[in-house]
Amino acid sequence: MDESGVLQSRQTQPFFAVGTLWLPRPESLHRRLLDVRARAAFDLGIPGRQFEFKLNRVTKRTLPFFREAMRETLLAIEASVVVTVLKKSEHPMLLEATTQQRWSIYCACARQAVGNHVARVSGTAIVLADYLDCPRAASASLEEELRQVPGILNVLLLESDSSLLIQAVDLLVGGILFDFRRREACPPSDLVKLELVEILLQELGIPQFEMSLALNRPCKLQIQPYTME
Repeated sequence: MDESGVLQSRQTQPFFAVGTLWLPRPESLHRRLLDVRARAAFDLGIPGRQFEFKLNRVTKRTLPFFREAMRETLLAIEASVVVTVLKKSEHPMLLEATTQQRWSIYCACARQAVGNHVARVSGTAIVLADYLDCPRAASASLEEELRQVPGILNVLLLESDSSLLIQAVDLLVGGILFDFRRREACPPSDLVKLELVEILLQELGIPQFEMSLALNRPCKLQIQPYTME
């Protein structure tokens, strides 16, 4: 699980999203991503652990490896992706929200994405999520919030640079939000990111992402608006 965007009020960030990637055999995708990262590190002459598959790190030189990592993720065996998107203009309370309130909304986005995902695959899951600092005044941590979701066996938080699977989610969720932003009067300034997002759309066979979207090929993908406020 990973998030993209910020909940603070910023004109250049009109959306916030939390995405989940469900894999019955995560080790298979992890091995493939390790292989792509190793080849990227060798070709680019950098230590492997300093190479991250994150949308904000893509460059013209790394673009072919990012494309391969994204394709491996979409084609992973029985992969399923659910993304919850919050459009800030539809939630005016965010303009004056406190840090604690924004944390509560983030946790609610995460519960919606994880809960709908577990229900969709009719199974149980261990959640591997990107680590975010929990405010001291928060009533519950992310782990406590997600353990309330039926079917969640455990929750593990990691820094994204230590998990290729979290980075894979970052690529997909970041790409989806990038497409939403560019159509919300926020023209992209990074043409390499734009090229990667266009590649993602081509791989999925669609012209653009929609707030309510369901696909079954090449993987199961569901985009849903935030509804838990």
